[in-house]
Amino acid sequence: MKKTALILMLVTMMLVSMIPVSAETTPGQDYWNEMRKIYEEWQAMESESAIELQLSFPDVVEHNFTVRMSGVSDMERFATHMTIEVEADDPELMIPTIEMFTEGTNIYVNQEFVLFLAQLAEMEDELILEEDFVMLENDQVDFQLDSGFLVQILDMLEGMELEFELDMTFEDNTYHLSMDADDMIDLLDAYLVYMMTNMEQMAMMMGMPAEELDLTEEEMEEMMEMYEMFVAPMLEEVRTYIDGSTYEQSTVFEEDSYEELAAIYLTTPFGDMYLAMESSANKLDEVDIEMPTSIKVVTEEDLTMWMMSGMTGVDHEESPIVAIIDVDENMVMQMGEYDVIEHEANIEISAEGRSYMPTSVAVELFDLDPKPADEMMAIRALEDYGYTVEWDAHFRTIFILKEQAF
Repeated sequence: MKKTALILMLVTMMLVSMIPVSAETTPGQDYWNEMRKIYEEWQAMESESAIELQLSFPDVVEHNFTVRMSGVSDMERFATHMTIEVEADDPELMIPTIEMFTEGTNIYVNQEFVLFLAQLAEMEDELILEEDFVMLENDQVDFQLDSGFLVQILDMLEGMELEFELDMTFEDNTYHLSMDADDMIDLLDAYLVYMMTNMEQMAMMMGMPAEELDLTEEEMEEMMEMYEMFVAPMLEEVRTYIDGSTYEQSTVFEEDSYEELAAIYLTTPFGDMYLAMESSANKLDEVDIEMPTSIKVVTEEDLTMWMMSGMTGVDHEESPIVAIIDVDENMVMQMGEYDVIEHEANIEISAEGRSYMPTSVAVELFDLDPKPADEMMAIRALEDYGYTVEWDAHFRTIFILKEQAF
């Protein structure tokens, strides 16, 4: 199923990247102009969507879902308020109403849904939540997500020149797009190649200095060689894997509204997914969105620590994780203040099930004094230096924690 998840992720990337890479006089470019007008000229809007999702992967997941969404958006302030109702064919899967706000890069989700997710993950005991909403604060970006930033992204997308052209038609006031598996993979391939050869634009989108992704000509050639060696053959495999899949989209634009019907059918040797969405939006002169006041702020680091706490059963405010060791990948992931640093290390497992790592790596990462004499040391021996070692059999990982000194 790892292969299935990867393929679904790749196809999803393709759909997100679906922009009209067409000549100026084609229906694809006209469609793009209509969509851009909405983002640039509308001050606010109200929208509704209905989604039918069918998952049929035998022995893994077989469920049908109906999703109804309604909301309002302040395009100038870049804020939204949305209500989402989800119905499942499984009577035991009772999903509470989802109430969501967004403002810039921050997301607010109601308490009931957060507790539902915690219960699904069997981690509700680790979650103490008294506030009405959880705010997922994005503290990893240094740009302001607003209408001005959105226009920059639109400019960048409009300037993309892909070696692919969408076969969109216009008839009876309706834009229609039809794609098969070959079209999906060709578009994804063109998109990935463009992104790799225009890294400075990616830096802009992520709020990073362009020089951080500024590659030399030699580095670019090496990257493209790796793409042709590893990614391109995988895409050809995916093409065969999803043969028979389709995507259909029909859109009607009016002066102050639009309606769209879209459906994607993914078929694979392991099962099928069908998703159909009917959506509409109307222009508003203004909208007043008041953000929740009873909130618990959660950063990306907080979320990671909470998830790790559920895996290890350890309170990470008192004993934060300093490293995670993946025994199958021979990798030690060192938890920095703002990032994760990966170190390759030969992890050995003895016949008795004890795990060992190179002493030199352990000394460098965990500041061991006195230094162990042997070339390899038992990872459990880190406990002699004040660390806590937790083994997770499900993920086959080892968590290294260090008690805080107060």
